[in-house]
Amino acid sequence: MTRAAARFIPAVSRTAAVVPFQLDYHPEFELTLTLNSIGERFVGDHVAHYGDGDLVLVGPNLPHAWQSRAAVDAGQPHLALVLWFTQQWAQGLTTPYPELSGIDQLLAESPRELSFSPATVDAVRPRLLAATFALARAAARGIEALQSYLSLQGYLLLLATNGYDPEVEFRQAQNMASRGVHGLILRGDVHTEPLRRLMATQRIPFVNVGVYHPDKPYPCVGANNELAAWRACSYLIGLGHRDIGIVAAVTANNDRASAHFAGAIRALSEHGLTLRPEWALEVPYHLDDARQGARTFLTMAERPSALLCGNDVIAYGVMLEAERRGLHVPHDLSVMGFDDLEWSRHLRPSLTTMHLPTDEVWTRAGQYLVRYLAGQSTTLHHEVDASLVVRESTSPPGPHRGT
Repeated sequence: MTRAAARFIPAVSRTAAVVPFQLDYHPEFELTLTLNSIGERFVGDHVAHYGDGDLVLVGPNLPHAWQSRAAVDAGQPHLALVLWFTQQWAQGLTTPYPELSGIDQLLAESPRELSFSPATVDAVRPRLLAATFALARAAARGIEALQSYLSLQGYLLLLATNGYDPEVEFRQAQNMASRGVHGLILRGDVHTEPLRRLMATQRIPFVNVGVYHPDKPYPCVGANNELAAWRACSYLIGLGHRDIGIVAAVTANNDRASAHFAGAIRALSEHGLTLRPEWALEVPYHLDDARQGARTFLTMAERPSALLCGNDVIAYGVMLEAERRGLHVPHDLSVMGFDDLEWSRHLRPSLTTMHLPTDEVWTRAGQYLVRYLAGQSTTLHHEVDASLVVRESTSPPGPHRGT
């Protein structure tokens, strides 16, 4: 896991009566919560029974596998929530926050295997479930719609996140391929050549979501992100804003964020405007980082009259920091988001943003794979529209913007 936006690797596989034995190992730590399943767990040279709510921390490069014998509820699938993270990520938590130093001890004990008590599982199980699915919902609300569609078609959805690290994405895809998945849904189109070769040699169909690249030979379902950002920035310009700043998502290995930035720059240029270097900032997909980035703008002697944010979560952070500093949105600062997450319409002021039909994007991606696997005709490139949703966080610029 990472504090940056997560990139998903959903995979589809036929629903099975058991979880097959598949030995796996990788350089990351792995925290696995197994639900609705009974069987044996193999970690290193240790074999143990597991049941519903089994929570285990496995250290780097330690061979491990789960073999199920039965589901607790035979009418529901086996479920495993698997979280990968690096030593560096963990140190990023414990170094600035001494109260989390106990994590270091847990990691020190994980080179063999660390199984948590039922009391610990009861305490963290709802939080792990909430955090996992909140992450999925924040980055792609359509995951739930995709899962529902695939379930009706007799397929099981497996989900992994990789923090926009193409190498981690490749290793996760290898792991999924070893488990016999029937297809992959990849977030964006920034993938390693080994991953492309893996899918080609093993004939694993895939589709990129969140992007629309009709000039490429790969299937995709998504919006024209550059055009959507152009529309968002053009709207702010149409309100009369000339001093516009950008709080972008991290663009490294993220072609959607890069396209958003390019679209905003094009809109400014077409109206004879330029982006001042100090008014451009990239932040991870996290409220704290967005608030810290907002402080950079809001403490300037001359600040922008409007901020175009790379996603709604960043916009939330900007609005929270503006409120903390006594600024009124939108009279002192207009804020524009991107995604139209569920909370955006409930904020006060409610957030002006670009709406992406994520349910449609992910469902159509699932439809592509199901039709492909059934030998039916498919559409290689499918574009969805990103539409402007005007709410309360934007208005014409006010007369005072000083600190």
